[in-house]
Amino acid sequence: MFELQFVRFAYRWKYANGQHSCYSPFTQVVFIPSEFKYLSSDGHNIGMTNNVRYVKLSNFDTKPDDVVEMDILYKESNNNLIL
Repeated sequence: MFELQFVRFAYRWKYANGQHSCYSPFTQVVFIPSEFKYLSSDGHNIGMTNNVRYVKLSNFDTKPDDVVEMDILYKESNNNLIL
């Protein structure tokens, strides 16, 4: 799923009055490299692909009483767009 991407996650709360909190800090990059495999013909290490097979998000802050939803935010390292 993330083979060629370096991704980070964060979250924010949605309150009962429709307001949103600011973003939490983003996680470290979710990345597990493959084995080192340098091909001189290509000039780069093709082993630098992401080997992550699943991601488990945990250890969120305690939910405030007036929160009705939590949004999980996703960001790729080469893009400023937050989804």
